[in-house]
Amino acid sequence: NRTTNFFTSLIPAIRTEFSVLLRQDLLRGFGKADAEYEIEISRNNQDITAEEFRERVTDIIVQAQDRYWELDYAVNDLEVRKKALEYAETVLDQNQARFEVGTASRLEVVEAEAEVAARREELIRAQFTYRRVQDALVQMISDFEDPWRFKGQIVPVVDIDVSDLPEEPFERLMELAGELRPEIQREDLNIANYMVSLERSRNHLRPTLQLVAGYQWFGLGGNNIVRDYSGDNFFDAPIIDIIPGGFGDAMSQMLGGSFGGYIVGLNLQLPIKNVESRAVNAKAQIDLRRAEMNKQAVRQKVGLEVRDALTQVQMNKARLEASQATVRAEAERLQGEEARFEVGMGTTRLLIEAQRDLLTAKSVEVRARTELIKSHALLDKVVGRTFREHNIRLNDALETNVKDPTAQN
Repeated sequence: NRTTNFFTSLIPAIRTEFSVLLRQDLLRGFGKADAEYEIEISRNNQDITAEEFRERVTDIIVQAQDRYWELDYAVNDLEVRKKALEYAETVLDQNQARFEVGTASRLEVVEAEAEVAARREELIRAQFTYRRVQDALVQMISDFEDPWRFKGQIVPVVDIDVSDLPEEPFERLMELAGELRPEIQREDLNIANYMVSLERSRNHLRPTLQLVAGYQWFGLGGNNIVRDYSGDNFFDAPIIDIIPGGFGDAMSQMLGGSFGGYIVGLNLQLPIKNVESRAVNAKAQIDLRRAEMNKQAVRQKVGLEVRDALTQVQMNKARLEASQATVRAEAERLQGEEARFEVGMGTTRLLIEAQRDLLTAKSVEVRARTELIKSHALLDKVVGRTFREHNIRLNDALETNVKDPTAQN
C-alpha cells in the first residue's frame, strides 16, 4: 500500500493478516447441511432401485418356475398317455384273440381299434404339448432365436413331496410380507425420503443465527519514517531517521503472533414472511401424508394377494386329495372290470370306459399336483421370500447381472 498522506509513517506499507474463524448455525442449518440431505435421499433412491431390481428378478424366477412345472406336468401327462395306449393295445390284442376263437364279436374288435386310434392321437397331442412347453423354457433360459436349435431334451429332475409343503397362517405371512415384499420396502424408503425433505424444509423456516468465534494475527511492514515534531513546522516536520523494513517484517510479525485479537459475535437474520420456504414445507407435509397413504394402499393390495395365494394353496391341496381318492376308486373299478372281462362277464365298452376314467383321474391328479406346487411358488412371490427360498443374495445378483458400462471387453 503506497500513499502520499503526511501522517502515514510507513511508505510503502505492507499489511498481512491471518484469521481462523469458526461459524456455527444455532437455528437454521444447525445439524445437517443441504448436501447431506441430498446424499441421504440419493442413498435411499439407490435402495429403491435395488428393490425394483429384486421385484423384476422375482417375476422372472416365478415365470421360470411356472414353465418348469408345466414341463414337469407335460412329462407326467405324456407317461399317462403312453400307459393309456398300452392299455388300449392290450384290450385290442385280447379282443382279436377272442374273435379268432369265436368268443368275441367283430364289433368289440372295432371298438378296441377305435380306442387305440383315439389314444394314439392323445399321445401325439401330448408329445407336441411337451415340445411346445420345452421350447418356451429354452427360449427363456437361452439366447436361441429358434428353440429347435436346442437338440436335446429338458427332463425335470426335481421332485417335490407335496405332503411336506408347510401350512402357514395368514398373520405370519403378512408379517413376512411387511419385511420382505419389495413394494412395501420401496414405500418405506419413499416415506424416508419425504421425511428428509420435510426436515430440510423445516430447517429453512427458521431464522439464521450464527455464532462466530475466531482469532486473528496481524503484521505490518515497510520503511518507518521518523520525523521531528519539536519545531514550529508541524505539517512539514523534518525527517530525522528512516528505519528500513518490508514484507519480511510483516510476515514475521504475523507468524510470530506479536499482534493478535479475538473475535466473538452473533449474526442474526430474520426472514420477513418467508413465503417460499413455507410453501415448500407445506408441499413436503402433503407429500409425506400421500406416501403414508400409498403405503397403506400397497399393504392392502399385498394382503389381498397373500389371501388369494393362500386360498389357491388350500384349494389345490383339496383338489389333489380329491383327485387321489378318485384315482384309488377308479383303479379298483378297473380291476373289477378286468376280472369280469377275463371270465367273459364284462364287455369291451365297460372295460374301455373304466380305463378311460382311470387315466382321466390320473391326469387330473397330475394337474392338481402341479398347480399345488405352482401355488406355493406364487405364495413365496407375494410374500416376497423367493430370494430367500432359493438362497439368492441381492448383492450377488446385482454384481452378476449388472455390468460396468466403462469396463472394457
